[in-house]
Amino acid sequence: AAAHTAAPTSLLLPSRHAVKHCLLRPRLLLCGPEGSGAPALAAALLSAVEGLPVHSVGLPALLSDPGARSLEEALVHVVVEARRAAPAVLYLPHIQLWWTTAPPALRAVLIMLLEDLPPDTPLLLLATANTAAAELEPELLD
Repeated sequence: AAAHTAAPTSLLLPSRHAVKHCLLRPRLLLCGPEGSGAPALAAALLSAVEGLPVHSVGLPALLSDPGARSLEEALVHVVVEARRAAPAVLYLPHIQLWWTTAPPALRAVLIMLLEDLPPDTPLLLLATANTAAAELEPELLD
């Protein structure tokens, strides 16, 4: 009988199965006081992943959607398009301003859309805030 030898495994490089299941709903919040460089860091990160489509869900981007009848509809369009284009990045700059100025219905739609994403959807939510994490609304840190 031939001896069976297992394929070598690497401690540094997980199997494809492990990689598929280790990043569930990836989210990254870059925050710090004004002048800390969070927007510059986000720009550098977006540049590093330049092969991925980036879909902005900032208020100016949502307001400029000519096909949407409301901010909520514009947000749904962007998230649906990002899911179709996945792997992709959803970019939410100035999340603290977005959260305080967005109507409650828009905030609820964002939460529902993010919670309804299948866990293995390769869609990174990248957000920036020009404030310390301790000063952000608790909902933004969940």
